[in-house]
Amino acid sequence: GELDTALEYLKRSLAIFRETGAKSGEGKTLNNMATNAHARGELDTALQTLKNQQLALWFRRYRQEVQQ
Repeated sequence: GELDTALEYLKRSLAIFRETGAKSGEGKTLNNMATNAHARGELDTALQTLKNQQLALWFRRYRQEVQQ
């Protein structure tokens, strides 16, 4: 249904954001994917997606600090 279609668009968006290095879009898309998984009742997937998002944010901040 609609959640399946939304998830497909989110996956496409995530690939584009990652290819172009658009970190803000990547983070928002991961958050939306977690919301989609939650709506499906896939709580483990939702939690893992949020953890991946948090790890990506931490790594980006760490790289910025190291480069300074």
